Amino acid sequence: MAEQNPEGDEALRISEACRPLFAGKPPVVQGAALADLVSTWLAGHHPSVRAEAFAMWLQCTSELTAVEAQRTGRWPEDRLTKEKLNG
Repeated sequence: MAEQNPEGDEALRISEACRPLFAGKPPVVQGAALADLVSTWLAGHHPSVRAEAFAMWLQCTSELTAVEAQRTGRWPEDRLTKEKLNG
């Protein structure tokens, strides 16, 4: 049986709902919008834990980027990695 993760499920629903807002926009616009959202999220943390929260978010983002890059194979080096994993 799969482990239940209501927070993770909700995060994925929010992410999927936001994707159309970012689709087709230039990378600089997407990055600026994401920076604005992350800064709002970080500001909600007590100043004493912001650096730790940001570090954890950055680690999570890095891991998710690797998964997404392998899944989509957007870049040639990602396609090579995907081929090695699959076969």
